[in-house]
Amino acid sequence: LMLYHSGWWDMKEWNIFYDEQTLDVEVVEPVTKVFAGNGEVQVYDLPKIDKMACIVHNGPFSTIGKTFDTLFEWLKQNKYVADGPIREIYHKGEWLTDDPNEYITELQIPIK
Repeated sequence: LMLYHSGWWDMKEWNIFYDEQTLDVEVVEPVTKVFAGNGEVQVYDLPKIDKMACIVHNGPFSTIGKTFDTLFEWLKQNKYVADGPIREIYHKGEWLTDDPNEYITELQIPIK
């Protein structure tokens, strides 16, 4: 799982900002045991999200931009704005298949 706080996109009308100097991303790994974080690792529960726009991308990461475009267009047509970091959830990737066409990635944007 990745959380994109800023980067890649410049869509102020949807509350999504691009910073050409910094890509603000968290790499997230679900854990089953509670443990303390340290200076390099934070341990916390993701906040509950009341409304989330979601879409599933099937295929390689090289084509994921088109899926994001579809999701952003849906936000625009339905007059939503982002209300938190964009999430990429990797359901099937190189750890399960050698074929990038079989990758499954869920894209989520908290909305208001």
